[in-house]
Amino acid sequence: MVRLLKLFVWLLLVAVGWLLYSRNPDVVTFDYYVGRVEWPLSVLVAASLLAGAVLAALASLWPIFKLKRQNWRLRRQLLRSQAAVSSSPSPAPTTGPHALR
Repeated sequence: MVRLLKLFVWLLLVAVGWLLYSRNPDVVTFDYYVGRVEWPLSVLVAASLLAGAVLAALASLWPIFKLKRQNWRLRRQLLRSQAAVSSSPSPAPTTGPHALR
């Protein structure tokens, strides 16, 4: 089912791209700091959408990396605490049938 959904999304993207290209076949000049290129308008629009998606993905990764690092620190702290508890002698019970009198 997931594979079918992925195929549908890809086909939809290809169809939208083809429609965008067929409606905007004009070549435009793109000036940037180090040069100039002439590309079809649809290619420039698709490239700018892709660049925006990549930048958004990179921006969303920063909080994830921070949380993973915090999780790693907490796991390490937990392991240290568990090792300290298991290595320390257990105190004598103060209540119950085994309590010292």
